[in-house]
Amino acid sequence: NKQIEDKERHIQNQNTLIESLHTLIEEKDQHIQRQLGDIGHWHNVAQSMTIKSRIKKALKAVIPLFLWNKLKVIKHKIKPTTIPATPETISAEQPSTTIAAPVNEYCYLEPTLTPDIQKELDDFMHQPLISIIMPVYNVDPQWLDLAIKSLEAQWYTHWELCIADDKSTNKKTLAYLKNIKNPKIKVTYLKKNVNISGASNAALSLTTGEYIALMDNDDELTPDALYEVVKVINHHGSEFIYSDEDKLEMDGSYSDPHFKPDFAPEMFLSQNYLSHLGVIKKSLITKANGFTLGLEGSQDFDLYLKVLEHTDKIYHIQKVLYHWRKVPGSTAAEYGEKSYAQEAGRKALENAMKRRDIKALVKNGQTAGTYKINYTLTTTPLVSIIIPFKDKPELLKTCIESILEKSTYQNFEIIGISNNSTEEETFKEMRYLESLDKRVAFYEYNVPFNYSKINNYAANTYAKGEQLLFLNNDIEVITPQWIEEMLMYSQQKQNGAIGAKLYFPNDTIQHAGLVMAPNTIHSVILVYQGFPKEHYGYVSRAKCVNNYSAVTAACLMLKREIFDEIQGFDEERLSVAYNDVDLCLRIQEAGYYNVWTPYCELYHHESISRGYEISRESVERREKEKWHLKEKHPKVFKQSDPLYNKNLARFSLGCELDESVKHTHESITGIAFYETLIHTKNIHPKQKNNVCIFSHFDAQNEIKEDVIFYLKSLSIFTDILFVSTAEGLDETSLEKIEPYCRDIIVKKNIGYDFGAWKTGLDYLGTQKLNAYEHLILCNDSVYGPLFDLEVIFEKMKHNDLWAMTDNHEIDYHLQSYFMVYSKKVFTSALFKDFWKTMKIYHNKQTLIENNEIGFSQALIASDFSYDAYYSSIKHQNYVNVLQYYWKELITEHHFPFIKKEVLKRNPLGLNIEHWDDAIKQVSDYNIEFIQNS
Repeated sequence: NKQIEDKERHIQNQNTLIESLHTLIEEKDQHIQRQLGDIGHWHNVAQSMTIKSRIKKALKAVIPLFLWNKLKVIKHKIKPTTIPATPETISAEQPSTTIAAPVNEYCYLEPTLTPDIQKELDDFMHQPLISIIMPVYNVDPQWLDLAIKSLEAQWYTHWELCIADDKSTNKKTLAYLKNIKNPKIKVTYLKKNVNISGASNAALSLTTGEYIALMDNDDELTPDALYEVVKVINHHGSEFIYSDEDKLEMDGSYSDPHFKPDFAPEMFLSQNYLSHLGVIKKSLITKANGFTLGLEGSQDFDLYLKVLEHTDKIYHIQKVLYHWRKVPGSTAAEYGEKSYAQEAGRKALENAMKRRDIKALVKNGQTAGTYKINYTLTTTPLVSIIIPFKDKPELLKTCIESILEKSTYQNFEIIGISNNSTEEETFKEMRYLESLDKRVAFYEYNVPFNYSKINNYAANTYAKGEQLLFLNNDIEVITPQWIEEMLMYSQQKQNGAIGAKLYFPNDTIQHAGLVMAPNTIHSVILVYQGFPKEHYGYVSRAKCVNNYSAVTAACLMLKREIFDEIQGFDEERLSVAYNDVDLCLRIQEAGYYNVWTPYCELYHHESISRGYEISRESVERREKEKWHLKEKHPKVFKQSDPLYNKNLARFSLGCELDESVKHTHESITGIAFYETLIHTKNIHPKQKNNVCIFSHFDAQNEIKEDVIFYLKSLSIFTDILFVSTAEGLDETSLEKIEPYCRDIIVKKNIGYDFGAWKTGLDYLGTQKLNAYEHLILCNDSVYGPLFDLEVIFEKMKHNDLWAMTDNHEIDYHLQSYFMVYSKKVFTSALFKDFWKTMKIYHNKQTLIENNEIGFSQALIASDFSYDAYYSSIKHQNYVNVLQYYWKELITEHHFPFIKKEVLKRNPLGLNIEHWDDAIKQVSDYNIEFIQNS
């Protein structure tokens, strides 16, 4: 009888679900038809036929898995087969040419003009006329038409387009220009060909605007481009504004985004990264005497160099506002197409050096479109090379002998500081090296290891040089002119710390600049670390001189006067870690630029001197020092690094694209929970006052014994809605957990735990959820419980938000593997809105940042009361206690769980010997559950 009742209940559930899905199918089909309506008849028919066949197949199967995610239609506007030559022959009803399939991972999303933006546009106090200058020569009218249409689509409408035709011979081009009727567009026809610089000056002579924007005749602006520019003018009074850009393929798709740093003067002298979109106050262009004839191909670069000699009011918009079309033969397609542009750029830099009265030799760089400026040393000052060390005499010998034997610059002193060395061989080596060269001297400073204090002591007590060069004892010189390469930049008055390119002994990159990474565990990115020595880097940044927010003190040069100005290294709060980052950030905050050069190359046998720090104490100290670093520099760790870009990933060493500008970033909104279901079963209605949504995944498609025990233990105190993303689970496996569950769901593996929890919440529904007092969201990432859960379920009642542990990694948050929400929280608008709009992130780190940490912080900020069973705030721990304190948690704090990762992978190399004995001391938990999992 029970089996019959179960079958009848199952059939009833299926029928209800099928009825709902029939309705949903009708709605979806109508919605799809509306979406496809403007795409074209045959495209519409083909898509509709495909969709209808899928719907028919799904209905025929009569199972709960309706693959709506496969029915999602990606809207692509169809490219017209021909583009008329004149404005009159282009119908307003024709679909505009936009994106087809995107190239690689990059995804440009066209912005939306919202009522709030429109109000902002209307309310701008200052609404300057923007004059766009456009030299034209024999351009294909289809590209010119699209360029002009992108201007006519601007949200900010106070603009004029000034075109100078450079004696075109293409009749279609001339016909198009003569048929332009828009009164905002001025056209002048030059009597002879004067090349792009002359034509640009001619266009400039037509302008009446306060600001000048530069635009090529075959490119496009984004619709929000001028709005973003005018917003900056209103808020900042900027005189030179530039934006990010991408490339526009011939098929209409977007590619190769260039996400730029804020103004970086040495990087700009290495390559014209400012490029497009550039908007300049007209009075500055007048001061610069416009475009220089004879520098065709780099005329914009030359103009920027001249203009920036008259202003420091520079603003970078971290957003793509310019699409650079890759027409064959253009620089956008391939820099080598215009080799003359390279030489023109070199000449523009030579001219700039002369104007600025700087003695320098300008050479081509290591990659196309880049340059190397060899500054002439104004003086040959004494350089004090400071090398702290503890024993390791063989390293010390290699380091100092490489300096003495290879360095072409000779005016230096070497100050070796022995910190607690004990080996007799070390002292012998010190005496030997001193005997080699009178410029070498050793001193002892036997205090507890404090990198900052040792370097400050050496600099303040022994160093006599105008330039300080901090060097690790595990460095080996490669480049003979390494000192000159750093000194030429250190002598420039605007520059602060100068860093070098360091390699591991296997010829991979160890250091190529440091980037601040807000809201990450690591906080600092060592860009390109581990990449091959010859790696170009993002837009050749690993191959040309750059400005970064920080460089490593493993090899760092700095003017003595700046070192004194910022009072050296912080020996109070940053004794071991992050002291070089802090030093550089303080230099940057004092108004100097930090520089990294790839032309100073050295080997770095990293951390051989003192070994890697893997003890819990050292890791804990490092975390505390990282915390101090963030406290000292809140701005750079709350926002994006100004010399990086918010559109580049903070979890990548290789400057990859951030999830927000990749096609792998998608919203879960619009995917109803039942669109991913494979199996559902309701076992019983509400029985307890608490409900738990339990997220499960198993690569072998099993429900292992430890999970069954966990569910059994939970079921004493809470109803359980079990959601598994192990798509291959069979009925036999599921039957094992039926006694402990209210509902069982198997779904497609989308969205990690947060996707499973959302499915459970949607399946449960508001009415059923509101019948409970507490909601628990947990997962199978822990072993346990080792103890009865009664204490846990009693403690969790006293706060709105409650978790087993909290964590300071990345930023303070309650950890999501076991979270409890009171009715006050789960009925709140904030809670509902989060789950309604929750996004899927394919990058797990981004998911953690936005969903686990972001959601937790939002709830805490809303004044809900919160606590944790083991609180890192109360115990003043800065590390992930689940990892580092796994043993103390269970033996001293009666903590019921052990993170599976610790015992399975032990990623941090912790001492987990005798883990089974530790459990047996305090619990009768069956350790075979762990051994068999």
